[in-house]
Formats: sequence, C-alpha cells, structure tokens
Amino acid sequence: MVYRHCRFVFGVCSSLFLLVASLNHLLERSSLEYTEIISKLKHSFYVDNCVSGVFTEQEVGNFISSAKNVLSKGCFNLRNWESNGIGPGVSKCTGDTDLLGIIWNLDRDTLRYSVINKIPQNKGNTTKRTILSFVQQFYDPIGILSAATLLPKIWLQEAWKTKLAWDDLLPPEVYNRFSRWLLEVACLSKIEIPRYIIVSGKSELHVFVDAPKNAYAACIFVRLVAWIKRFIVKCRKSPEDRNGGEISNSEFKNAEKILIRTVQRECFSEPKNVPIINVVKDNEGLLRVKTKITYRKDDPCFLTPILRPENCALTT
Repeated sequence: MVYRHCRFVFGVCSSLFLLVASLNHLLERSSLEYTEIISKLKHSFYVDNCVSGVFTEQEVGNFISSAKNVLSKGCFNLRNWESNGIGPGVSKCTGDTDLLGIIWNLDRDTLRYSVINKIPQNKGNTTKRTILSFVQQFYDPIGILSAATLLPKIWLQEAWKTKLAWDDLLPPEVYNRFSRWLLEVACLSKIEIPRYIIVSGKSELHVFVDAPKNAYAACIFVRLVAWIKRFIVKCRKSPEDRNGGEISNSEFKNAEKILIRTVQRECFSEPKNVPIINVVKDNEGLLRVKTKITYRKDDPCFLTPILRPENCALTT
C-alpha cells in the first residue's frame, strides 16, 4: 500500500525539495501555448517567490495572466504582485520593497543592502560564533558585497588556528580588526546599483584578478555602448534558437521605436510637458499626434506622425 499526499506539505525537511520538484513537474507538463512564459518561469523561482521582469508595461498584463494560468493548473496561486510599472493586475508601487534579502527601490529601480540592522550590539564579547553568525546574515546572490564580507571569513580561519572553543573570546589582534571592520561595514548600505543590465556610454571591458594567499577572485565587468536589443533577445532564447548574421531591417525599425519611446518617456513624463494637441498612444506604446486628416486613407505615419520633443539630439 502506498500513501500519497494530495496537498503540498510544509514544515518538513523535504518541503523545499518537494516544492521545487512540484513546480518543475508542473512546468514541464504545461501547455505549449505558454512556451515563452514557461521558459521564463523555470528560471524565476526562489522557493515560493517568483522574481522576473518584462521590457515594457504592455507586457506586464500578459505575463501576469499567463503565469497565473500556468500555475493554477497545479493549484498554485501567484499573488501579491509588485512592480515598478503599471499593467493589468498590478499597480505601480513606490518606495522600497524586500527582494529576497535585497532592498529594491521601485522609484529609482536600484538594488541595495541593509546592513545597519545586522551589526551586533554587544561587540565586547566577540567569539568565533559571533563572527560566523554575523557574516552568515549577508545574503549576496549577485556578489556585490563579496570583497567586504571576505575579510571576516579570513579572520575566522585564523581564529581556528588558535584552537579556541566557539564561545571563547578571540585574541586581541582578531578582535581589533573585526571591531574596525564593524565600524566601516555600515557604509555598505550606501551602495546602490541599477537593477537593469542596459547601460550607456563607451564599450569597455574591466577585468580584476587577484590570487593572494587566503583567497582568490576574478571579476569581469562589461560596459555596453548603448541599448543592445539583439543581445537581450539572445539572452531570452536557447543557444540553438539564437540568430546571427547582419542586422535586419525589422531590427533597425524596432531599435528606432525603442529610442523614440525612451525619449518620449523622458520628455513627456509630466502632463504639463505634452503640447496641447490631440495625442494618442498606439499599440506599440508610441505617442502619436492625431490630426484632422486621420479620416483620409493614407500612410499611418503621415496620418499620425510620431511626437518628438524639441531641442533633442534624436530629433535634430
């Protein structure tokens, strides 16, 4: 006789494995209608939290409804959505929100860490247990704090050589270094990095390699020239589905529309900045001027020309 749970079990040692296995099983057996959404969901879950993103506000509603439809087949209810954009099923949020231990500022779309609350109050009784407990509180999935959190780990290794017990006071030299580090670690809360991968400026490659006695590291940073649309599309596809060759005409037109949407968001974000004319938004998110000749059967770009700001490099 075999007994089987009809519901997911929480609170047992195998709960994490069962949840991940259940989600993967559900996604593997889901309808091919949601192939792109399923591919994104497979890399978006951390336990029961889904962290993902889309490129435009128009895609928000489609992602939410499709993701909920897929997971509802397994009686999983995706809820409590938060986004820095507006779309069907979710309103634009503001301020800070906790993102798996990282603070996400939805207004500036940046990530930072909260360190002040983690600093131990009783610094006088510093032991190996104190250092290990403090260092393990830092959840750093993208490695931003690695250079700073490496130091107490090295000191902990040095403390092991003294053969002290877990709750014995550390030698003065280790205690002094750890105390100075505690005074400086609060500055990590001031580090704020952009969440998005797209950057502007020159194309530069920064490489840092270090191999001292106690640790080693190799960091490579790429600074892209501009908005690389093809790069983003390739990241979302499997290696066998990625296209190469020269840039097509449709890619040029798509890139042009992205630039125009970006300029329009910057220049016409406030209603007072929009000229007193009949402006409509098309299905691609572009602001267009609706003129009296829209009743003519003519080219759409002539009937509704794209709204462009004055004194802008893209316009002139």
